[in-house]
Amino acid sequence: MQPGRVQSYGEVPDLSGLPSVHIECKRNERLNVPEAMAQAVRDAERFQDGAPTVFHRRNRSGWLVTQRLEDWMEMSRNLPKSHT
Repeated sequence: MQPGRVQSYGEVPDLSGLPSVHIECKRNERLNVPEAMAQAVRDAERFQDGAPTVFHRRNRSGWLVTQRLEDWMEMSRNLPKSHT
């Protein structure tokens, strides 16, 4: 994955290189998840680069990923089947 510019003001995606996923990165103690997803949806439509996805974390916490269920289901259907 390749980072966009730190302050791109929407000119480039936050991260690129993960096929079929538009990534919006947020580092915020009190993230408004619906608002962040709305931005990811707008930007995914604008850049036509995949399912809107928000990567987010608080200080001293691990990263979390938020995605619409229908997008996650579609991605999971396209994963290679493991041979057990």
